[in-house]
Amino acid sequence: MQSVKIGDCELFLVGTIHGLVSDREKVKSAFGIVKPDSLALAVAAEDIPALDALNGTSEVPPQDIDDDFLEKVSKYGKVELPPADLLEAYRLAKSAGIPVYSVDLDDNSYADEFCKHVSTWALVWQSLRTRRMLKRRYKAKTAEEFSHQWDRLHNKVKGFRCLEEAREKKIADELRAICAKHKKILAVVDIRRENGILEKLR
Repeated sequence: MQSVKIGDCELFLVGTIHGLVSDREKVKSAFGIVKPDSLALAVAAEDIPALDALNGTSEVPPQDIDDDFLEKVSKYGKVELPPADLLEAYRLAKSAGIPVYSVDLDDNSYADEFCKHVSTWALVWQSLRTRRMLKRRYKAKTAEEFSHQWDRLHNKVKGFRCLEEAREKKIADELRAICAKHKKILAVVDIRRENGILEKLR
């Protein structure tokens, strides 16, 4: 967990791997330590109603994992969708009676940024690279270390790197805006974007 002071607000970022079941405990620990007065989730606004619908559900039916990154992460621990870390963060916020903010690009904005940065050639090239990335042997000892290795390889294609930087800027801008309303915020973000968001906040 990392923190930054923005005006009178203390902002705490906890980077998680969305889908890694063990990161539920990372969120729970961070929430207990920070005791935030609001929660920010780096997810699209359209995802919040889904989290709300699942809040309080005793058993959330798991979805099939159809994600190359998560398939690789499963080597380091159980993976599951919907993401346990996001469900836990939302549950804790609702139990504490604090507001929850979406701070990532919404679906339409993401589509616009994708079209702006990712050409047809970049899309084809990334598809070929992903096949090689799936066959590659990784020496990472932890899921976190693997996540950063995968991200570096994924973002070697300029268009996708620019897309992720656009997401980081949006998240940083939204976090800065809600810091004007609260004194202590816990933000749950994708661990691959955590450092980039912090750089844009400082």
